[in-house]
Amino acid sequence: TVIRYAGSKDGGRTFSPAVTVAGASLTGARGWHAATLGHDGGVQVVWLDGRNAAPMAHAHGKGASKPVRPAGGPRQDIFHASWKGDARPVEHLIQANVCFCCKTAVVASGEKVYAAWRHIYPGSLRDIAVARSTDNGATFGDPIRVSEDGWKIDACPDDGPAMAADGHDGIHIAWPTLVAGDAPRKGIFYSTLKGDSFAPRVRLDRGDADPAHPQIAADHHTNVAVVWDERTSERRRIVFRPVTDDAVEAPRFFNGDGVSYPVVAAGEGYWIVLWSVQDAGGGSVIE
Repeated sequence: TVIRYAGSKDGGRTFSPAVTVAGASLTGARGWHAATLGHDGGVQVVWLDGRNAAPMAHAHGKGASKPVRPAGGPRQDIFHASWKGDARPVEHLIQANVCFCCKTAVVASGEKVYAAWRHIYPGSLRDIAVARSTDNGATFGDPIRVSEDGWKIDACPDDGPAMAADGHDGIHIAWPTLVAGDAPRKGIFYSTLKGDSFAPRVRLDRGDADPAHPQIAADHHTNVAVVWDERTSERRRIVFRPVTDDAVEAPRFFNGDGVSYPVVAAGEGYWIVLWSVQDAGGGSVIE
């Protein structure tokens, strides 16, 4: 698989022919990508890449052979590429051996670019990491661990971080992680970057449901909103929770059959939330 890109210069009415950013002549899978625009109009992209994964062996038994993954699962790395206008993308590795199928995130604030992913720490702890570039994506520093959540799992949770930059160079992040207890379940957490580390995490969900797929947006001030989908014993719902001046406000709920995968965007003084919901005919629509 490859990463493809198309750009519009007329407000989205038409797009350029799609071009391949990465993977045209490479082995392995690519995906779980994210993109943002830099302060100079340049494009900043991150994705997970399997070009350095070991070839899969095959186990032979009755019938056809079947592939066998290497011990510890297939290797996946996080890559970054940037370009401006019609220039050729310049790509490089940010970090090797990351969690295989959790989505990534990228934001830009001035000359700084931030990439987020779920990392594999010693002991197979699957915590969120962020790498920062101070030269508009030319190079990235060592990963910063957002929170020591202690989620030990020898698999990929398939649920990654979301990140946003506000209008005052503030960097905000939301992510899901497992919460220990008599009945362990995922929770949705939030933090902000304070210097070279992240503030202690704040839990956003109420702990009475099974939440997943958080997304986050920030306005041109310092206000943030986080959305996610969750399942209770009675229904599915979308949750919208704003954070204003570092204070977490009360949640708003949107119920519906099969509601899932919300996204949120900021306007000047308002928020827009979209999600998918099942319709009466068994298909799905956007609300």
